[in-house]
Amino acid sequence: MPKSFAFALYFDAALENQILELWNVLARRKITSLLIDSGSRPHMRLSLTTADDLELPKLRTTVESFAAQEGPVAISFSAAGGFFTDKTSLFLTPAPTIQLLAFHDRFHELLQVMGVESLDVYQPGNWFPHCSVAQELPRNRLADAFAVFQELKLPLTGHICDVGMVELTPFQEYCAFSLDGDMC
Repeated sequence: MPKSFAFALYFDAALENQILELWNVLARRKITSLLIDSGSRPHMRLSLTTADDLELPKLRTTVESFAAQEGPVAISFSAAGGFFTDKTSLFLTPAPTIQLLAFHDRFHELLQVMGVESLDVYQPGNWFPHCSVAQELPRNRLADAFAVFQELKLPLTGHICDVGMVELTPFQEYCAFSLDGDMC
């Protein structure tokens, strides 16, 4: 059976802690603790691929080399929103800066060279950058979750400092590499 892997962007410690605090408030109020329970870190997905023939060691080396050539990317989460489906998710979304979108484009060029196919929703031109703060939220808890969002003081600002690769089922970080620079 093919495995699913995501490529993720991680934040500087101060921004990560602000998002973790939001996750913890949602958990303490018994709204949702799914993201905490999964062992995940606050992140934004760059790409998602499902394949059983990924050359993981080669891909790891290539992502490490990419990270060494890139610097931290400034990010400002200026809005909150949701994907309202049968498994409602709430998220923070950043201002889609030229720097962020160009980073995403360069990463996808790297994936193409490696022969890694990303799901269509993560392709350049389709990608909606966001950081999940609640997943599989019961509809009867939406108002409670939005009350937590109203307490936020946006924007939350910081830097993207690492790029990593995670296996999704079960969740396990495969690798993460620091972006070259001294802001993180």
